Amino acid sequence: MDVIATAHVDRLLLNAAAVSAVNRITQGDYRQVVLLGDAMDTRPLRLPLAPGTAIFMVAPEAAHAAAAAALASKDAVAIADAVSASVSERTTTNRGDSAAAEDNDAGGSAAAAAVVAAATGGDSEGQGVALGRDRRPIGPASGRFRSQLRGPRPPPGCLLRRVSLEFQAGADFSALPDALAAVGFRADRLSIWAVQGLEGLGLSYRDVVSLLAEAAHCAAYHSLVLGELPAMSYNQAANALAEVGLLGAPLAFGTPHSSYGRWQPEWGDGNGDGGESSSSSAEAAVWEVASEGGPRRADAPQRWLFAAQQTRLSVAQMDTYAAHRAAAEEADEDFFDNFS
Repeated sequence: MDVIATAHVDRLLLNAAAVSAVNRITQGDYRQVVLLGDAMDTRPLRLPLAPGTAIFMVAPEAAHAAAAAALASKDAVAIADAVSASVSERTTTNRGDSAAAEDNDAGGSAAAAAVVAAATGGDSEGQGVALGRDRRPIGPASGRFRSQLRGPRPPPGCLLRRVSLEFQAGADFSALPDALAAVGFRADRLSIWAVQGLEGLGLSYRDVVSLLAEAAHCAAYHSLVLGELPAMSYNQAANALAEVGLLGAPLAFGTPHSSYGRWQPEWGDGNGDGGESSSSSAEAAVWEVASEGGPRRADAPQRWLFAAQQTRLSVAQMDTYAAHRAAAEEADEDFFDNFS
């Protein structure tokens, strides 16, 4: 099920990163990605995110330390070097044949950019390009930084920042907005939030709602929130999203939209979606696919996939709204709520 959840989040995240939002309030590309719940998440290192994307990984401090140690291990460095060598070889071959270079312009450019990123590296926090004091990239010849230039890196032009937040029962998640802002997150700009890894942390339903609420406070209008919810009933999962202003619905594992060719027949009959996602038929919600052991009633706890969109303003956008409204009232002018 973890593999299915990962594939589901990957697909939705890449689809969202490839589109632009068009509305009266928040327009533009999704160039902020927040990963909640797992410091071992490999998405910042393996997904082809667009240059200019800032990735914020939120997890407990101990998990970040373990992840940093794993990425600095000899095995991780060896794998990264092998991938870089493979990309470099393909790029050289393309450049050697002008006709092939024209036919594979996009692929060759992407491969070349990956080689440059692997060579220039980044700082210890995971920046895509390491910059010297003169703001120029530090090349592979800079021996002082040679040890920092090896190992897995984010995509070219992308920035990775690790944010510490404790995920435990009864935890206070109110520190999330300030922690993200401290490393450059903009709550007035579009973002994608991916939630995975909460299962097994002992979080109660109220804890999950509290975490989603803090994410919603930071997510600008029309931002996207997607991922996996820990074990709860369908109604609880749907209410958790609606309670914090997220427009979306839970999706059962094993449906045609979430099997990814990996669902095992013994886990259930695969009819968990039915009419449930539209919330229009109570009878269609009676049976849902269980994580194991066949069908289960919809009110029984189970893990859920979900995708939702922010339908409210973030706290930062509300501050902007209040400032515009106050300025209009002070000038004795009409204000039509368009503060974009």
